[in-house]
Amino acid sequence: DIPINYFRTKKRAEDEALKGLEHGLAVVVINPANVVGPFDGVIWGPFVQAVAAAKLDTVGTGGAAFCHVEEVARAHIAAFEKGRCGERYLLAGAQANFAEVGAVVSRLVGGRAPEGSSERDPGMTPEMFNLMSLNQLIDCSKALKVLGFKPVALRDMFSELVAWMRVEGLLDAAYRFWRGRASNTIYVSGRVTGRRARAGRPANTLDFNYSGRCHERDQ
Repeated sequence: DIPINYFRTKKRAEDEALKGLEHGLAVVVINPANVVGPFDGVIWGPFVQAVAAAKLDTVGTGGAAFCHVEEVARAHIAAFEKGRCGERYLLAGAQANFAEVGAVVSRLVGGRAPEGSSERDPGMTPEMFNLMSLNQLIDCSKALKVLGFKPVALRDMFSELVAWMRVEGLLDAAYRFWRGRASNTIYVSGRVTGRRARAGRPANTLDFNYSGRCHERDQ
């Protein structure tokens, strides 16, 4: 069972699209893991802000796979041009636990790296903690072979994200943003954008892709 509602809706949408195969619809499925790179003010950008502001003491003991946003975009184009109808292509590459991700971010922006723990951080929702306690293992060999997908090192992905955030002033505002919040709870979805650092929820937010064991389906 998929433990996060957002990811459950993604799976249901995929299932509905695949039903179109019975009616002659050309369907090729792309499943990216955690996408990292510039222009992310919704998912990993808030995580970087939390680390920079030293507002996240612990994360779950799980791990995940990560892929660069530009390679994901290229893979979508390649799937349109080369993908086989009815098949699924998983995009991953770098593998790391969430504590390692925090350490990489901390080396880039300062602040304090969260530690892996079996105890939930009070600033993290139970749903998010459950997600970060799972392990995501992805075999993307088919995407490498068919789509020419290229994995990127974790530090390189986050370096580009951090560089963009500095230009946008998102790291300059990180301390003021996190210290000025009424709550330190990390939610599962939301948005922080530009120098005005707006949020659609009462707190800054983190959003992750479903952590679980995934395999490409061959047909």
